[in-house]
Amino acid sequence: MRLRFSINKALIVLLAPGAAQNMGAQSTQMEAAAKQMEQTESAMASSIQTQMETFRKPGSQGAGTSGGFFVTESSLHSAAEDTVTADCDALSPLRIESLVTEAALTQHVDADLVRAVIRQESGGRPCAVSSNGALGLMQLMPGTAEDLGVADPLDAEANVLGGAKFLRKLLDRYDGDLNRTLGAYNAGPARVDESQGVPPFPETTNYVDSILDALRNASAPH
Repeated sequence: MRLRFSINKALIVLLAPGAAQNMGAQSTQMEAAAKQMEQTESAMASSIQTQMETFRKPGSQGAGTSGGFFVTESSLHSAAEDTVTADCDALSPLRIESLVTEAALTQHVDADLVRAVIRQESGGRPCAVSSNGALGLMQLMPGTAEDLGVADPLDAEANVLGGAKFLRKLLDRYDGDLNRTLGAYNAGPARVDESQGVPPFPETTNYVDSILDALRNASAPH
């Protein structure tokens, strides 16, 4: 028994330095990866915060919160030309398809419509922030996101579910009229109701035409 114990102890002593070296190398790699991820997240958060400050200023389009579902101007897109920036890559087609499928089934909305809106709004980039304050894959305004129950508009799954819910409500409001639905998604229901159709803003009419073209292409035989 003593001889066997001595041999095992000797093996442990011989193997320990190599094992410790490997564990040390792995630990260093993990620390470096964690540090790089932290720096990336910090840079993204800083960029988003800077852009968000623009529409939080008094009198800006996104200031305040909505007092009723799709009623207050604070929860609507601006009719003026809107620019979108993002410091992250687009999600993979497989990931977007998964989000679209879930949202379409949950909210009873055509998957091609949800997919086309994501492509038009953000190009599939989950951290997209517009100059008017719209956020995420489906570019929800903060007030609209709150009305929809979306706590974090930059969370991809929550954003797509919220955007699909918005589309469902607009489709119901306009009896399935895609022109008015998309016009309201871009410029707000108040402006659609006032115009009794797609508001005559170049940004909005181009938006509606682009998505309708995408839907026609998606349904065309290949």
